Formats: sequence, structure tokens, C-alpha cells
Amino acid sequence: VKVAFRYSRRNTPFIRLLVETIVSSGGLDPRLRREIQEPFVREVSQWLAAETGVDALEVRLRLKSMVILVGRYSITNDETLMSLTEADSAEAAVRRIEEHLVSPAVATLATPAPG
Repeated sequence: VKVAFRYSRRNTPFIRLLVETIVSSGGLDPRLRREIQEPFVREVSQWLAAETGVDALEVRLRLKSMVILVGRYSITNDETLMSLTEADSAEAAVRRIEEHLVSPAVATLATPAPG
């Protein structure tokens, strides 16, 4: 999750454009979804399901939730992140968010489904 967040922060203009496209149309371009998103989600979900014992479909939904969370933080401007984290610099704010994301990632992706 830290690597994904760092990557997203380095590519904020692209991530913002991607989010704008998703918001305006309700989803990814069908070709991008079919060629990039679906194979990635399928492979990661199957791997995490095998590692955690959580059903692959449940892992897929959890993974999507983490993508949304990381994506939202990654497009947030430095001033807002600094205010949110009470950090003195943008770098410190980004580090704080990066560290924070570990906890929901572990809780979301590695916790068995209830029941």
C-alpha cells in the first residue's frame, strides 16, 4: 500500500485525470478495464485469497475499497494533507498518510470475513 501511494503521489496529474474520467462516466474505459484492471484485480485477488483464506470475490471488493482510499488520498493537495495530519511540511504529511494507510490495508485485506 505504501508503494501504491508513493506511485500515485508521483503521478497525481494522471490519477486526477483518471478519477475525473471515472466520476464523469461512472467507470473506466471498457478497454482499459478489460486489458488492465480486470487481469490485475483477478490475479491479486486470487493470490490474496490463497494467502488469507478469504473468498476471492470478497478480496476483490476489499481491494477495490483500498484502491479508492489510496486514490483519494493521493489526489488530495498538500495543504489539505498538512491540515489533516497537523504536519509542518508536505513531506511529513505524505509520510503520515503513507503510514496510516497500512492499518486499513491490513484490516481490509488480511482479515477473515465475519460469519
